[in-house]
Amino acid sequence: MAWPVWTTAILPSVNGVMFGPEAASAMHIVKLTTSRPKKSNRLYYWATLRPIDPRAPIGAGRYVVDKAAYERWQLAPTRPAQVVHVEGLLGARIALAFR
Repeated sequence: MAWPVWTTAILPSVNGVMFGPEAASAMHIVKLTTSRPKKSNRLYYWATLRPIDPRAPIGAGRYVVDKAAYERWQLAPTRPAQVVHVEGLLGARIALAFR
């Protein structure tokens, strides 16, 4: 699961308690980047995404994505990304999968 980067504190845990129905939204891949946490050799994979439909329930933002999605999108950056998302218990949109 992933949340937009601005979601912090206890909210991800509470929102993850119960999910509404799944939906999928097509999103433009604006940018792909990586970063390293301090004192680690691991990589974080990031995608800046923007919904194709401005009425989509999921917003634009910088998302932490899995390595497989990052590598797939690097090969075809102009193809829209499909983001599977749900509404959490407190109303936040939670990204469950990236296709």
